[in-house]
Amino acid sequence: MLTGFTADTKANLQLGAGVLTTAYTEGGSISPTDIIGATRGGGSFTAVPTERGIDIDGIPQNVKGMKAIDDWVATLNCTLVEFKEDNILLALGGGSTATTTGDVTTFKCTSEIADADYKDIYWIGDTGDGKQIVIKLKNALNSSGFNMTISNKGEGTYSLTLVGHYDVADLKTAPFEIYR
Repeated sequence: MLTGFTADTKANLQLGAGVLTTAYTEGGSISPTDIIGATRGGGSFTAVPTERGIDIDGIPQNVKGMKAIDDWVATLNCTLVEFKEDNILLALGGGSTATTTGDVTTFKCTSEIADADYKDIYWIGDTGDGKQIVIKLKNALNSSGFNMTISNKGEGTYSLTLVGHYDVADLKTAPFEIYR
């Protein structure tokens, strides 16, 4: 019977839901203050290039060496269950502020996105060999708005669709990195 299973398969598995953070240092520990929050239902990451064939009369559509990548769309999706101030600001996306008076925090939104609204977000997961796989989403903004789900005999949740954005100083480098 044919199979892709080898003696190395277990070491190369990604295990568990991992953790979302605002910082990552290779070989370092994860600070609890950098953890974005607990999630439910796991999540997903996609990095999709926008490719185009270079159109020349008389050649087929797909010719090796005649393709270009115009850009990459990198997206990290998850559902959070913790309603912390920084998380709500992340979910609201750009143009959001929080002001705390006493025990009450008020969130306000505008139509202006500041450079500081873009955040580097990391997903860090364990592998079967005890190492980590890390995805860095550069200059992330939530593109799905603040969508809170409320349930009877359950906990409130809200989803994030974080999209990486190119840096204006380096338009050739995709807005994500993967470390293994």
